[in-house]
Amino acid sequence: MAARVPPIAYCPSCAAAKQGAMRFCAGCAYDFWGAAAGRPEEAAAQVASPPDSAQAPTSYRSIPRAVRAVIGGGALVALGSVLPWITTTSVDGTWGAFSGDGWISLAVGIGIAGFAIIGKQGASEFNRAAVGLLSLVAVLVFWINLGRVGAAAAAFDRQSFGYATAGVSVGLWLIAIGAALAFAFNVVRTARSGPGTLPSLIPWR
Repeated sequence: MAARVPPIAYCPSCAAAKQGAMRFCAGCAYDFWGAAAGRPEEAAAQVASPPDSAQAPTSYRSIPRAVRAVIGGGALVALGSVLPWITTTSVDGTWGAFSGDGWISLAVGIGIAGFAIIGKQGASEFNRAAVGLLSLVAVLVFWINLGRVGAAAAAFDRQSFGYATAGVSVGLWLIAIGAALAFAFNVVRTARSGPGTLPSLIPWR
């Protein structure tokens, strides 16, 4: 007795859903009956789920948590780059400013998030190394400018004779937090081998 062929739920040609016992696909005129009669194994493979091209696009929740953390770290670095790095407070109000190095940390933050998105389903060694290096650059920008801003704030306090104060602002701290977050979670990201890994780029490894 011939094996029963399960009904086709989706068109294997255009991924449109099949309605009832219709013979031809409404989207591309694919012959469901012909497929079931002439190629039962192909018809059976189309049961219950559409082909890959019809799968839902990647959602935020489907991205691994470690990758989301790296993306978030890059976003924090980029955000801290455009927020004030030093704040002065006086009777006239509170004012903020940031260093010219903010353009460096902004590019670094965008780079971290970009590499994390590219490697969201499995990061190559090159991708992981790039994120790690960019995170260290962000830490370096923070450390250098922390000293500069601290010195500038101290000098401002001395010259204002107590009528105004200055200190390190939120922008620099966000860069530090984002860099640490990206570096830490980059270590535990899912690894992938293949084109773009360090062994394929460095011949003597």
